[in-house]
Amino acid sequence: MSANLIDMFKTAVGGNLVSQASKFLGESEANTSSAMDAILPTLAGSLINMGGKSDGAKGILDFLGNNSASEGLLDNLGGLFGGGSATDGLMGAGSTALKFLMGDKLGAVVDLIGGRSGLKTGSSSSLLRMAAPLLMGVVGKYVKNKALDAVGLGNFLGGQRSSVMNAVPREIGNLLGFGGSTEPVRETVAAGAERVTKAVHQEPKRGGGGFLPWVIGALALLGILFGIRMCGGAAGDAAGNILDKGKEMTEKAVDVTKDAGGAVVDAAGNAVDKAGELASDAVDAVTSIKLPGGKELKAAAGSFTAKFADFLSGDGDLKTGFAFDGVNFATGSANLTAESDAQIGELGDVLAAYPNVRIRIEGHTDSSGDAAKNQTLSQQRALAVKAKLQSLGVASNRVAAIGLGQTKPIADNNTEEGKAANRRVEVYVTKR
Repeated sequence: MSANLIDMFKTAVGGNLVSQASKFLGESEANTSSAMDAILPTLAGSLINMGGKSDGAKGILDFLGNNSASEGLLDNLGGLFGGGSATDGLMGAGSTALKFLMGDKLGAVVDLIGGRSGLKTGSSSSLLRMAAPLLMGVVGKYVKNKALDAVGLGNFLGGQRSSVMNAVPREIGNLLGFGGSTEPVRETVAAGAERVTKAVHQEPKRGGGGFLPWVIGALALLGILFGIRMCGGAAGDAAGNILDKGKEMTEKAVDVTKDAGGAVVDAAGNAVDKAGELASDAVDAVTSIKLPGGKELKAAAGSFTAKFADFLSGDGDLKTGFAFDGVNFATGSANLTAESDAQIGELGDVLAAYPNVRIRIEGHTDSSGDAAKNQTLSQQRALAVKAKLQSLGVASNRVAAIGLGQTKPIADNNTEEGKAANRRVEVYVTKR
C-alpha cells in the first residue's frame, strides 16, 4: 500500500502544530483545526494534480532541488512559531511554495478556507504559508530516502489521488480543476417533451392482454368448428349453429378492436401534438442575448442571465439585486451542484463582455438552525460562486463575496415556500 502523504505530514510535524499555529495567529484551536483539515488535502491535491501532468513530476523534483531548505524546517518545528528569523524563513518559503502550487488561484483559496473555518483572511493566508513548505519538506525527504526519479515520484503521487482528492473541499477542487461533480443533472421541459414524443411512437400497450389475442383464439376455435361441420350429421348441424353465432361474435369483436385501435391512435396523436406544444413552448422560452463584442448567449426568457444582461445594457439602479435561479448547492453545504455550472458560466460571459463592471455576491439562508452557522454557510456559498467565476477567468478584484445568513429575508420563514425563497444567492452591480 502506498504511503499516504497527509499521514506522512501529520507524523512528521506531530500533534502540536494546530495548537502552536493557533496561538501564533491568535485564533481558536477549533477554527485553526478546521482550516488545516481543508488546507492539507488542498496542498496535497495540488501536488498530485501537478504530478499527473506532462513533465509535472520533473517540475516538482526541480522545485525541491532548488528549495531544499524546506526539509530543514522539519528539524526545528518548535522554533518556527516564536517570531524572528525562523518564522520569517517559514513564511518566505511558504510564499514560494504556494506560488508554485497554486499560482493566481491562491487569493480565492485563502477566501474559501477562511469562509469554511471562520479564520480571518490574514490568518488563512498565514496558515497556508506555514503548511506549504512543511509539506514540501516531507515530500523532499521521501524523495531523497527512496531515491525517486520523476517516474517514481509520479507513481507515488498518482497512487493516492483518489483518497486525497476525496478529502479536498469541493468548492476548492472546482476552483483548482481537480475534477467535476457526479451529482445528477435536473431534467428540462424540453427533455420531458422529447421523452413523451418517443413514448407515443412506440407500440401502444393494451390492458388485460389486449383484444388481438382474443380474436386470434376465436378464429382458431371457428376453424375447428368449421371442420366438424364439414363432417355432416347432427354434430355438423350443431357445429354450424355455433359457427354462425361465433362468426357474428367475431365480427363484433373485430369492430370493437378497430374502434379501440382508433382510440389508441387518436390518443397517441394527441400526445404527439402535446409534446410538440411543450417543445415549442420550451423553444419560445429561450431568448437570444447579444453582448458587447459580438458574443451571443441563449438563455431562458426571464431568467437570472436574461435579467442581469438586460440590466447592464441600461442604466438601472445599482441597488437592484438579481437572484440566481439556476445555481444550487448540496443540502447544508457550500458544494455547488453540477447543474450550476451553466448559469455561473453565463454570468462569466456577461462579465467578460463588460470588463469595467464589478459585482458583489450575497449569500442568504432561511431562519432554520443556528444563526451563526447560517451566516458562515451563506458566506461559504458566496465564496464558492466567486471561486467558480475566478476559475472561468474573472479577476478576483472584480468580485466581492459576503454572507448575510438569515438577516435579510424576502419571504415568510414560517412556510416552506418562504424558506425556499429566502435560501438564495444574489448578485449586485457595484460599479459599471
